Amino acid sequence: MKLVYEEIALGHTSLIFSKIKDKGERTFYLEKAQTEAWSRSILEEKIRFDLYANYQQFQSNFDKTLSSQEVTFDQAWLSNLHPFTELQKTFQIVTDMIF
Repeated sequence: MKLVYEEIALGHTSLIFSKIKDKGERTFYLEKAQTEAWSRSILEEKIRFDLYANYQQFQSNFDKTLSSQEVTFDQAWLSNLHPFTELQKTFQIVTDMIF
């Protein structure tokens, strides 16, 4: 099994390891850079704006506080707030089919 840092560019890995000291935060940026195909400049911007802290702050606790039906409804409602989420999923499916 490959490690996440083996699957992204060396420049991305070097940037993350030079700027981020927390292991959890490093893992977050490594995974996001890979799964979202960030360029190095986008990665630098995400680190500068502290995406990790913002991401941690806005995690939902739906699965702990709501029934499964309420979670499904709320997640569907939230996905409607972000129309590009479905577009990204469709793009990923098409990309996977092509490559």
